[in-house]
Amino acid sequence: MDLTNRKKIALLVVYYGAWPAWINYFLSSCMHNKACDFLIISDTDPKQIKISNVFFFPLSLSELSRLIRHKSGIPTEIKDPYKLCDFRPLYGIIFEDYLKDYLFWGYCDIDLILGDLTRFLSEDSITGYDIFFGYEQFASGPFSLYRNVPEINCLYYKIDGLMEALSNPEYQGLDENRKMPLLKISILLKVLILLRFLCKLINLDNIGSIRSIHELKFQYYWFFKKNAVRIPQDITEVVLKEAKKERIRINSGHFILSDVYFNRIKLHNWEIRYTDGKLTETSIHNKIAIFHFREIKNTPEFIIESALQNINRFCISSLGIRKCHE
Repeated sequence: MDLTNRKKIALLVVYYGAWPAWINYFLSSCMHNKACDFLIISDTDPKQIKISNVFFFPLSLSELSRLIRHKSGIPTEIKDPYKLCDFRPLYGIIFEDYLKDYLFWGYCDIDLILGDLTRFLSEDSITGYDIFFGYEQFASGPFSLYRNVPEINCLYYKIDGLMEALSNPEYQGLDENRKMPLLKISILLKVLILLRFLCKLINLDNIGSIRSIHELKFQYYWFFKKNAVRIPQDITEVVLKEAKKERIRINSGHFILSDVYFNRIKLHNWEIRYTDGKLTETSIHNKIAIFHFREIKNTPEFIIESALQNINRFCISSLGIRKCHE
């Protein structure tokens, strides 16, 4: 599959409310990824200029709620747009009329800057897989891809307590990491899981990735969740269970870098450089696919320069989005 010659991927951006100050930076990074079409579902068009691979579909929140009821049969009336994140695993069904010409569909947040996705979504890396996660071994709400076939689009049916979770007006984390219920498991099983985790850490690559106590706790939480939860509570657990049974093929890895990771490893003086569609983490000069400024965007120190003459070249740090200092 040659992603550079024909667009095979549709990425859904479902967003309601005022567009943030950084939206033009996000759209610039979309524009450079010609292998993907970006389908914006919203009540307001964010584009100030025409972008050939970004398409706007006007839809009010009440109209979207009606579409969800019609396509999924789930009685719902969305009041809080954030609740839509729980419906992400259903997007292949909800938006099937928008996606029928694509081999893959996915979703992405807007507090992202995209690098050269074709470098990571090459023919070799994507053709043999059904699902593509941006994080290792769990569905990433900020960016995930699914093969556009009925058996993949309907995986959400296997989430335990699906209807109850979708009926809850508050976000439940179905698209990536639903909060674990209180588990009644034996002390022996807890000890076995801990021992397996410690054995995993003996691997030098894993030890090298643990740079703080916070990071260690984070890694153990995910390891425990994957090994202790038997009934799938979210789309991550469904996919991992199906992959273990060899019913589907997943490709997951550290394709998303975020400010949260820098906080976990206590790295403060980081900088991401964006140059003509490519992202580089400057301290080690690594090319990265996606940068997610998940938490820093809400801090008063994060200043966004809105009048950059060249929006194709800029830097991101804990201080904001600004012109790079050469």
